[in-house]
Amino acid sequence: VDAPFVNVDRHFDAYGLHYRMVDRLDCATPARLLKTHAMICLPGNRSPAAEPDAARLAAPILSALGLR
Repeated sequence: VDAPFVNVDRHFDAYGLHYRMVDRLDCATPARLLKTHAMICLPGNRSPAAEPDAARLAAPILSALGLR
């Protein structure tokens, strides 16, 4: 994984964030922290939200500009 934010634990420590490194996550659908190799379980065992559809989000703007 190409991850510029490699030392996640050092960043968590610097900001006083509590974490625990494990061999296996207990949640069904772990989420990857953006631009890292770190996987986390969300509170309440929630699934991560799907990535937004950029084309759908841009459609009203493009329409208003007469580009669509």
